Amino acid sequence: MSPAGGIGAVMALATSGPMTQANTTVNSSAKSTAPIPAAGNVSNTEALGLVLYTRYVYFFEAAGMILLVATIGAIVMTLQHKPGVKRQNIGDQNARRRSSAIEVVKVKSGQGLP
Repeated sequence: MSPAGGIGAVMALATSGPMTQANTTVNSSAKSTAPIPAAGNVSNTEALGLVLYTRYVYFFEAAGMILLVATIGAIVMTLQHKPGVKRQNIGDQNARRRSSAIEVVKVKSGQGLP
């Protein structure tokens, strides 16, 4: 299994656990028959939250999973190693010395770049 596949499996397990736990502990019949509060008693944000987290919770979770899979897919697609591409090597960066990092050049007065 590739590292990306392993990470994807771990993330799927981590996100599916709370979803199944939340869905089994909520009484589904009470959730679907919950009364809608009057429009004047709640703000727009609160009303949106009530609708998303009660009536459309499964669709909301499914949309979250689709976005998670799309994000992981985009990362996996862009991180393909291609030959000839320079990559950052942190070990080389930390091991460098001043003598290899810069070059001091003495330029005579009145001379510049050719």
